[in-house]
Amino acid sequence: MNSVLGVSLPADLRRRRLRNPAFFHVRDLTHLDILTLGRKLVAKFPDRGMPILITGTRTAGSYFAPLLRAYLKNEGYRSIDVVTMRPKNGLSGWERRRLAGSARQGGLGVIVDEPAMTGSTLLKVAAILVKAGVPQANVVALNPVHPTTRDWRSAPECLPLAKLCIVSLEPEEWHKYQLLEADTVAGVLGGPLIGLVLDLSGGTHDATAWNVVFVIVALEYVAAALCWLAIDSRTPLAPLEDRR
Repeated sequence: MNSVLGVSLPADLRRRRLRNPAFFHVRDLTHLDILTLGRKLVAKFPDRGMPILITGTRTAGSYFAPLLRAYLKNEGYRSIDVVTMRPKNGLSGWERRRLAGSARQGGLGVIVDEPAMTGSTLLKVAAILVKAGVPQANVVALNPVHPTTRDWRSAPECLPLAKLCIVSLEPEEWHKYQLLEADTVAGVLGGPLIGLVLDLSGGTHDATAWNVVFVIVALEYVAAALCWLAIDSRTPLAPLEDRR
């Protein structure tokens, strides 16, 4: 490892930066949302001795699965395995052997991915896990529900998902949603703005100066509401499942 650290890389490569994954900057997910789903999983399946196979659907699952594994390990779970896949492309021999080996231990087959739009990817991954030997009753899907697809499970093609255990993170539970709550926005912006008004008023307690503060705080609440009117759009996002 030390010898690799001393290797000189090309200048153009050193200038490059990794792209922010789409599920973070487009879907508005954060790593904290995956941890929240992890807490829900722990609450539902508290047996630390139960083997867990975390299956991440690439690309999002490549980021989420290791994070979820680290969280569960920190929570005391003793047997956790991770595999990532692109279900549309089929499985490599290595992936198939990894799934079969984990399935023989029993336990849970946990699917982690970005928000389900049509449910087709979840169905494909669940079928792969069952074929590998995971009992269908032990397949658990973690799904952060996107605001534009709250009713995703009502589609006819999602009826087979009724047999799976779905652990959901509702839009109101997302970290960024909570950051834009009116109380949160007011708490963050209120102090600096009040200080600015006091500075402009010379530190006096003139009622006229405080009227400006009240107007500013009211505008903060209105701005937070307008943000969520814009974000909670009813126009469905283009499904990503078909590209996997």
